[in-house]
Amino acid sequence: MPPPSPRLRPKLDRGLLNLAIDIAFWLAFLIAIEINATGLTFHEWWGVGIAAFIAVHVLLHWAWVVAAVQRFFHGLRAAPRLNALVDAGLYLAFITTIFSGLVLSRAVLPALGLRGYNTPFWLDLHIWATDVSMVLAVVHLALHWRWLLLAVGRTTSSARGRLGAAWRRRQGSRPGSQPGSRTAG
Repeated sequence: MPPPSPRLRPKLDRGLLNLAIDIAFWLAFLIAIEINATGLTFHEWWGVGIAAFIAVHVLLHWAWVVAAVQRFFHGLRAAPRLNALVDAGLYLAFITTIFSGLVLSRAVLPALGLRGYNTPFWLDLHIWATDVSMVLAVVHLALHWRWLLLAVGRTTSSARGRLGAAWRRRQGSRPGSQPGSRTAG
């Protein structure tokens, strides 16, 4: 079977993909922190899923990570440098949250035949890292608010354009309707 024609292949907009990933990650994180609503077992396994998501996300963007680290030390302007620091802090806070959550585990580790260490130190570290993650996520969004507005605007204008074109095609296919003609209707 021949490959689909280039016209039929959807064009992947990496900006919109990154927006979707950011939204999905933010929602997953918000679900994870609602331990009273989800229960401890779900909270822990959901956290493992988020850890896997982070690992895949970093691996998919590894070339960008390496380039960002190299640029950080060679003439990077203040705004991108601040963004890199916030992103690195966010990554470290998430990793600390996940690691301390695994150490505290009362569901995931026992399922693997291991025992967690539920001590005040690990619990405090887990809560602190989660709080830092929340603050840095908000700072991350604030640093990218223009890009976020542009991405959302591009998505909605693109959808409006597709809907408008479909509506115009539908109107043009009605008997007696011609572009520019006035029909009672």
